[in-house]
Amino acid sequence: MARMILRFKNLKELNIANSWARLNRLVENEGFPPGRMMGPNTRIWFQDEVDGWLENRPSALEAKPPLRGGAKRQREAKKAREARKASAQVDLEELVGG
Repeated sequence: MARMILRFKNLKELNIANSWARLNRLVENEGFPPGRMMGPNTRIWFQDEVDGWLENRPSALEAKPPLRGGAKRQREAKKAREARKASAQVDLEELVGG
């Protein structure tokens, strides 16, 4: 049985990667198969390798992406506010109790 061959165009149609930069990040950081060079400018992937990668991806319920940008800053600001509030509460208790 012949293996089904995919090209970059097919990966875009499958919504796996919409740019070469994104594809390179998937290969480097997410374990996506690097594919095979069929010529100097022709890269291919086998359907079964791509399917295997997709099957091994965590479900949305299992994976929680790391916070970046605004969400991370908000979380850190909230922690800092809570720490200041706890510290102020301790200082107030020492003044009242002492």
